[in-house]
Amino acid sequence: NECAMRIVLFAAAAADPLQWGPILLGDDEFANHAGIRELLARYFYHSYGPAEKGGTTARPLMAAVREELDQLAEQVVTRPGLALGVGMSFYDFFFFEPGKVAMDTAAISRSVELVSTSLREADCAQWISAPVFHARGCSAKYPFVVMLASELGREFADAGHSGAAAYWLGLADSTWMEMNAMPYYARFGWKSLYEMNFNDDYYPGASPSPVWKRGLENSTVVPLAVALEMMYGVIRLELDGVLAQAGLFDQLHFEHVNAEGQDHALEEDWRGVEIADTREDPQWKPSTCSVAPETCKFLQTRTELTKCERGTAMFIRLRPGGWLKPHFGGGPRLAAHLALIAPPGSVLEVANETLSWHEGRAHVFDDTYIHQARHPGPRQHGEAGTRYILHVLFCHPCDEPQQHLYDMAKVHCPGKARVDVPLPFTSPPAPGPPAGDDSPFEGWSQREGGCSSEFSEQASRFSLGGGQHLLPACFKACSSTADCNVAVFYFSTGFCHMWSSCVHVAASDGAWTFVKPTEK
Repeated sequence: NECAMRIVLFAAAAADPLQWGPILLGDDEFANHAGIRELLARYFYHSYGPAEKGGTTARPLMAAVREELDQLAEQVVTRPGLALGVGMSFYDFFFFEPGKVAMDTAAISRSVELVSTSLREADCAQWISAPVFHARGCSAKYPFVVMLASELGREFADAGHSGAAAYWLGLADSTWMEMNAMPYYARFGWKSLYEMNFNDDYYPGASPSPVWKRGLENSTVVPLAVALEMMYGVIRLELDGVLAQAGLFDQLHFEHVNAEGQDHALEEDWRGVEIADTREDPQWKPSTCSVAPETCKFLQTRTELTKCERGTAMFIRLRPGGWLKPHFGGGPRLAAHLALIAPPGSVLEVANETLSWHEGRAHVFDDTYIHQARHPGPRQHGEAGTRYILHVLFCHPCDEPQQHLYDMAKVHCPGKARVDVPLPFTSPPAPGPPAGDDSPFEGWSQREGGCSSEFSEQASRFSLGGGQHLLPACFKACSSTADCNVAVFYFSTGFCHMWSSCVHVAASDGAWTFVKPTEK
């Protein structure tokens, strides 16, 4: 029941671990972040499901959780190791005001302040080596603070609060200037916050702009976009068949829910039906493929997706009034949107560009830039005005195994600049992930690459859920899972996968394999 699920904060001396519900919070900010996020995801999705099966989408526990999180935030003054986990939780689970399509500015203000505290505590402003910069989370914290502070400034400006807008825009600007002066970022040559992206960690300068193809352009640079547009009639027909059966779209949505937190508002305004996720087992979702067989067959022929360890495909709806919040995707990858049903009004903002969807046409964009989707049109009866797309995340064209698919005279692929390779300004540590005192996996054997999903055996706990995790959280999860002998951490996305046995494969997305000393 709700009382049993409620989190309780137990007082303790500042030097002692803090008991928060079932978890202990200490000095390790990454372990705290992982523990808090996992716990809040459990509460956020408690009883989540269709009403006809006894579920709810009302998030009944989150009001109590918010009160507890506010109390926990007060502890950061004496416990700075809480700053990252608590700050990210305000963004992950409380971005919107309850029941409204409006930013919760109190929650997001607190999020920015706390992650800024984490930046300072990690000494991110010091000129440290690239692996240490990454291991301390600096490469994720800086863009996050700049993004949210600028979004707060815009929100307050739109509401006519000029003083608050000036404060947050000033913080965004000062953090941006500090960030851009760091050698880690100076190599990219970014001129504004709208140029921040995570693909530059791997292929700096490969994206001439955030958008590779706009819907009405007849571009052949990305073959997948051409193929999607040719298949529009078939895919649209299958989507129409799903929508013709009342409630089927929502039923399919509930069968495969990714625990991403509060990423949109209102609850039912933005909703996805998963077709495939190459990180999961099964990769192709039988329930969706049974009602959209030709869509699945087509996508299964596209090696941009099938040969990509982080490929996904899904149908997504956006109703009038809906808002998908600003966020970054994890590189290296691109995104494609095929517009299936596209009434006027809905827009996709990618960095400083605004795109509209056109039925039968595809956008291709770099989703590692700041992006968000909005449908500001007036709410209508039923499905009137609702936008539907086929959304595909696929491997970056500059990934070596993908390059044969492209006319490389049209795709600029500079030399790879991995996030874990020493940069010229550093004293050179050993190539690869952080070593010694900077690595939680000290004593484990390590190797670049991942585990074959076909021939390896998953541990009883396979994933931390979603991305944006940090290396120490992956180590802690594997260490505490009895049958986890191998951990694979994806430095580009923050995904952590755990395996009982591993058949090693090459990977091009920042994946590194860590094997327990007892596993040979």
